[in-house]
Amino acid sequence: MSESFQGGCLKHRVGEVKTNMFTTLKTGPEFDALNQRLRELAERLVEPLTAVDENRVISSKTMVVGPLVERTDRFYRMVEGALPCVVGEQSLFHFDQGELIGLDSGLNWRSMHQTTDFAIYVDVYDKNEALKRWSDNPENLRDLMDYQALFAAMVQDLLACSVLGATRPKFQMRPVEDKEIIIKQGERGEDVYSMLQGRARVFVDDKQVGIIGENEIFGEMSYFTGEPRSATVQADGNCLILAFKGAEFGMMAQSNPTAMMEIAKSLSSRLSQMNKDHGG
Repeated sequence: MSESFQGGCLKHRVGEVKTNMFTTLKTGPEFDALNQRLRELAERLVEPLTAVDENRVISSKTMVVGPLVERTDRFYRMVEGALPCVVGEQSLFHFDQGELIGLDSGLNWRSMHQTTDFAIYVDVYDKNEALKRWSDNPENLRDLMDYQALFAAMVQDLLACSVLGATRPKFQMRPVEDKEIIIKQGERGEDVYSMLQGRARVFVDDKQVGIIGENEIFGEMSYFTGEPRSATVQADGNCLILAFKGAEFGMMAQSNPTAMMEIAKSLSSRLSQMNKDHGG
C-alpha cells in the first residue's frame, strides 16, 4: 500500500486503486489494515446486486445519511466525489470511490451525518432487495455483520484519535501472537470477536474441534447463553482480530434479523458438532 497527499488529505492507494476512506487524522497500521478489509467487504457485498439507479447526481449541501433523511431504504456506492462523515462537530473522514454509504444502520448514532460539500455521483441500491439477495448466501450475511462492525470500529478509532485523552473505543483492533489464547474454556466473558487476518484453532477439553478462519465471528455463544466459555480459541500463527462488547454485537444483530438467524444456525451447528465429538 502506498500513500500520497492530495488536497491536504492523506490518501491510501493499493496499486492504482483508491481505498475507501481518507482522513487527516494520525492513524496507525491497524487502521490501514481495517480500511483495506472494509473495501474488500464492500466489493463482495455489491457483487451480487444490481443498482436501481447508476451515476445519480446528489447535489451539494444534501444530507445523504443522518437524522433529517426521510428515506432510509436506500444505500449508495460512491462513483465520483468525496463525502464527509461527521460525528457531532468533528469531521472524521471522507468516503471515497467504491465506498458504501448508508449501510451502517447498526450504529444508530444520532450525532452522525453525511452531508455533501459538493455534488457527488453514486450508484443507488435498494436495502430490502439487497437483504433478500444476501439471505441466499450466508457468507454475504456474515460479510454484512462484519462490515458494520468494522465501520463502527473505524469511526470509534478515529474519534479516539481526534480527542486528546479519549477513552479507548468499544470496538478494538488487536494483534494476536502465535499460540496466544484469545478465549479460554471455563472463563466468563461476553466479548465477541471477528477474525480480520489469520486463523485460530478451537479446543474443547484440550481436543481440537475446529478452525476459525478470516471473516468468521466467534465468541458469540457466551453472549447468547450467559454461560462460561465453552471452548478455548488459540491463535494459529499471528492474527489480527476485532473485539467488541456483547451489547454492541447485540445492537447490530437486532438491526439485521436475517443475519442474526444465520448466526443462530451456525451456533446450533457448532453445538451439535461439539455434542457429537463428546458422545452427547
